[in-house]
Amino acid sequence: MGRAGGAARARYNAPTRPSAVEDPTDAQHPRAIADELVTFARLQAMTPVQMTKTVVVTVLVLSGCGGGPASTVAGRADWATAPAGATVRLPARVTFDAMQLGIENRDTRSWREAVVEVRRPGDARIYRYRADVIVGGRTLLMGALNFATDDGARLSPFSGAPTEWRIQAVLPDGVRGWASGAIVEVAPR
Repeated sequence: MGRAGGAARARYNAPTRPSAVEDPTDAQHPRAIADELVTFARLQAMTPVQMTKTVVVTVLVLSGCGGGPASTVAGRADWATAPAGATVRLPARVTFDAMQLGIENRDTRSWREAVVEVRRPGDARIYRYRADVIVGGRTLLMGALNFATDDGARLSPFSGAPTEWRIQAVLPDGVRGWASGAIVEVAPR
């Protein structure tokens, strides 16, 4: 399943509880670290002029984030009830540290085909991120700009913090689960 944001890779932090069995999806973790090291090496090799151009382009792109036509939302209370087809409540928590969201799977089982949605006050749009797997007992760290609306508008952390979240995912036994709640703001990592 594709992700909003294209080829972006997620990072997992340390397990939230000890696990005797490692999830097979952890094999992708070293590749994500290698990608980050390559990006870091490229940044170090830039000249001051190249760095200035990169910063200017980044600021121009970020200043345009959050624009575009708004998607409609059925109502603010709709996230408090289970979506169609979801029968199990997932143990989850979502945090925001001003730049990235932490999606914590407090279950021992991994969730497949996960769709994480966030929204903020005064903004009718729903920003989504699709993850193939959210490993059980771990927290998936994802930059805010990886969340996007159906029309492609990105969640800019500079335009206001998201305050509500909802997750839908498939459990290993094929049952569809969901969770929702208020986003917990934390200090930057």
